[in-house]
Amino acid sequence: MSAVGTLFRLQQLDTERDRLRARIKAIDGLLTGPAELRTTTAALQAAEKAVRLASAAASTIKDEHTALDNKRAASEQRLYSGSVKIPKELQDLQREIESLAERTRLLEERQLTGMLEEEAAEAARAAAAAAQAQCAAAWQLAAAALRTEREACDARLSAVAAERTLLTPQVSPIHLTLYEQVRTAKNGVAITRMLEGSCGACGIAPSATRIQEARNNPDPVKCGNCGRILYAA
Repeated sequence: MSAVGTLFRLQQLDTERDRLRARIKAIDGLLTGPAELRTTTAALQAAEKAVRLASAAASTIKDEHTALDNKRAASEQRLYSGSVKIPKELQDLQREIESLAERTRLLEERQLTGMLEEEAAEAARAAAAAAQAQCAAAWQLAAAALRTEREACDARLSAVAAERTLLTPQVSPIHLTLYEQVRTAKNGVAITRMLEGSCGACGIAPSATRIQEARNNPDPVKCGNCGRILYAA
């Protein structure tokens, strides 16, 4: 293989290495999980919190209802037991029982509203759980595919690195330095193949003399327009 041919192969390896590294970086970013999964998980957590709050409110109302029932039962027991003889006390006791009955009625309205809210919260949680589970299941499949792809990229990256290690000593230090300088200056592409008499990178046709030099000169010849090394195989 000619010196420029070796550089061209080195360029192919470096281009593939850059692509693999970029893809691995992208995969690692994707493996943090999709936005949809984070959204559905947050929605499920919010729905679960709403259920807990509704359940706690219902429990509080139930306790209040029990306390009112007990208090009214005690007052009614006093009223009908005959232990209270004074008319004023009887009137007060009767008014207390009526007040407790009204408070109980209002509390039962709140209790009914609370039950409806709790049922709605439970339904919302069930819907959120279903959406999250569906998203999580889809993500498991996608994540497995991404991990498989990443393993393949890692394996190929190792193979590219191994071939590059074997190839690099075949390039003269001067040519390698030139290659690295041009590659840095030209966004990672230091050498390009000639295509139908034109530079494969910029599309400009070099002079016939330059093309002849690129074919026969053992040293790298650059495109007069874009400055990349020409490979005229």
